[in-house]
Amino acid sequence: QKEVGAKATLAGMALAAAYFHIEQANQYVDPVSNFASQDGQETHKGWEFSFSGRATSRLTLLGGLTLLDAKVDKASSNVGKIPQGVPERILRLFAEYDLPFVPGLTLTGGASHTGRVPWDAANTLFVDAVTIYDAGLRLQTGLKGHDTTWRLNVSNLGNKNYWTTRSSILYLGSPRIVSLSTSLAF
Repeated sequence: QKEVGAKATLAGMALAAAYFHIEQANQYVDPVSNFASQDGQETHKGWEFSFSGRATSRLTLLGGLTLLDAKVDKASSNVGKIPQGVPERILRLFAEYDLPFVPGLTLTGGASHTGRVPWDAANTLFVDAVTIYDAGLRLQTGLKGHDTTWRLNVSNLGNKNYWTTRSSILYLGSPRIVSLSTSLAF
C-alpha cells in the first residue's frame, strides 16, 4: 500500500487530501460453486478528501469523498473488471447546529452516498447507487449534578428501499429507524 497526502487547518476546519494505491489478492464468490475464491490481484487507486471542524460558532461540519478506480488484474478471468463489492465513489456529509434558543440543544443531520457496486465478479449485475439521509436532536444537560446527554436519531429519514452487497450476497438496506438514548457521566 502506498499513500501520499496533505493535511491543513484553515479557519478552524481540518482538511485532508490523499492519493492511495493498494494492491491485494482478488477475492470473489464463484457463481458456479458459490464458494469464495482467489485469483489474481485487485489494484485500488484513488483519492480521499475529508474535512471536519467548526464552520461557525454554532455549525460543525464533517465529511469526505472517496473516488476509487479499482480493477482486477493478473487473473485468469475478469481482468479489467471492478472488484466485486467495491463502489466507485463514496460521499459523506454530516452537520451539527447548536440551536440558539435552547442552551445545549443541537440539531444533527447528514447524508451518505454510495455509488453503484458490482454484485458479481464479471460486472454483469450492479447494485444501484444510493443516498441515505439521517437527522436527529441532541440535548446536553445536567441531572442531579451529572452531565447527561439525550439523543433522538432517525436513520434513513426517507425510509428508502435499497439493496447492498457483501461477498456476492444481497442484503436489503436498513429501513427507517428511530432511536432514543441517554448517557450519564459519573
